[in-house]
Amino acid sequence: MYRTRQYRISKNHILYDYCRDICRSSAILYNRANFILRQYSSSVDSMAGFKPL
Repeated sequence: MYRTRQYRISKNHILYDYCRDICRSSAILYNRANFILRQYSSSVDSMAGFKPL
């Protein structure tokens, strides 16, 4: 079970730029990690026939 909270921060709020940057960085990091895992898993599966037992 996940618990989440949503806060609406107006563009005039002092923390708006900080929160926007943190959210953007988090999304980029998440996508990059998924990309690396996908690349690794696909290369391991395709190279399975070439690996010695």
